[in-house]
Amino acid sequence: MTERKRQIILGRRKMLFLLSGMFLCMTLLAIVSITNAKENEKKEKVETKNVVVDEATPTEAILANSHTITQADAISIINEFADANGIDRTEYSAELIKLLSRHTEAKDFVLNYPIYKDSKNAAISIDEEYRNGVPHFYQWDERWGYKTYGSGPIGLTGCGPTSLSMVAMYLLKKPSLTPAYMADYATKNGYCSVGNGTSWNFMTEGAEGLGLISEELMPNESVMAEKLREGKPIICVMGPGQFSDTGHYLVFTDYVGGDYSEGRLSGGYFVMNDPNCVENSEKQWKYFEFEAEINNVWCFSER
Repeated sequence: MTERKRQIILGRRKMLFLLSGMFLCMTLLAIVSITNAKENEKKEKVETKNVVVDEATPTEAILANSHTITQADAISIINEFADANGIDRTEYSAELIKLLSRHTEAKDFVLNYPIYKDSKNAAISIDEEYRNGVPHFYQWDERWGYKTYGSGPIGLTGCGPTSLSMVAMYLLKKPSLTPAYMADYATKNGYCSVGNGTSWNFMTEGAEGLGLISEELMPNESVMAEKLREGKPIICVMGPGQFSDTGHYLVFTDYVGGDYSEGRLSGGYFVMNDPNCVENSEKQWKYFEFEAEINNVWCFSER
């Protein structure tokens, strides 16, 4: 073998060796890269599992999916808000605590009570709420809930004027007939007394003074259902029971379903506007569910 051939062969071997080394290095780098990627993926999964999510505040945790809560929880929510806003805890009465425990939707009204209780009422806008059927007002609406009525604010004592406001505004198409207006009207004309709430005369003489026709009804499913079908909203005054401990006014706006299979309209459901409770207002009621608590019934129409 000539020296030239030997040099060529050696050169080729060196080239093959170099290429093999490069290939091996690339392979090792690829393996390391894949391994690191898998490790990072595992690490990310572990870290994801261990991420600490901000816990809900005590108030949010208590109120989650709850309409009623314990009085202890209501006190806890009130104390949390009071401490955060520099409010004396004693500013919250037992009645406010009870309202929050029974109707968590009134939370803002209750918590802000010490802040706004002495403020003058701002101009109230109804925004056409009365044009598409009987409007649904809540007595603890912050637009009027802090206004004094009888022995407390409308938010606690004003189911009567709030109920008649819904009916009168719907039938008379007057946006000025707000719960605040009705509270003043009842007070001025002697239909409200401290400690006794709203008198039944407010639903007869008081309503007629506004330009309504008030008709007292027998507490009877068929009679009430027929009046509602005629477009005459109803106000009931309830005794102590599921709606309140002392008594409560509420509005019925419609009767759905039912038939005349027994010679009278029955078997349907009443649609309720409870001025103190969202949950009661979102369900439909069979007559037997509230029959035992009815103290009196009135239906209304425009004069």
